[in-house]
Amino acid sequence: MPSLRQGLHVFGQSSGASNLNSHLKSSAHLQQKYRCPAGCDGTFISRAAVILHLEAGACPSGVKRYTVDSYVYRYDTENIFTYSYINIFDSASDRVMRYCTSNSWNGSYFECALCDAQYRTLAGLRQHLESPRHEDKIYQCPEQDCERRFSAFSALVQHFDSETCGARRLPFARRRMNGLFGGMGRLVRSPSPVLVL
Repeated sequence: MPSLRQGLHVFGQSSGASNLNSHLKSSAHLQQKYRCPAGCDGTFISRAAVILHLEAGACPSGVKRYTVDSYVYRYDTENIFTYSYINIFDSASDRVMRYCTSNSWNGSYFECALCDAQYRTLAGLRQHLESPRHEDKIYQCPEQDCERRFSAFSALVQHFDSETCGARRLPFARRRMNGLFGGMGRLVRSPSPVLVL
């Protein structure tokens, strides 16, 4: 097994410890213990990774970010994680369809008309436009002192499970998160996410 000194050498001295720590917490070293609730063969290292898989449309089930958002809003009736001042159901017909064409080429890159981000390929720009980058921050951390908001449920779950602010220690928030995650099989009427034994 490589030593810490070897790891720091590979990841660089200045930010090596942080990068090494991140690497050790990645799927390269952790057991993938969560199954996709949509019934595909995907297994993941965290709840956030499962949800990101669904939000990104990477699952053959066809579940996408809006499906996940609708589910969370429907079942988080007390607005523990959902921002109560935004109702995604009221604006569903107002959702802007974002697309890009070769007209996005600026002579050097494909450019996002919303934020001026530049991409080498049209596919890269398309992926950017389909991401939550330009969406409202419809999720909130339940820890009163934290005040962090997120545009994707996977980002909130990653924050929650990281225990950076203490939200996970709140019993009501922990119960609601476990219920939301455990019931994600409702997205496609399949079994709930379970631990892989």
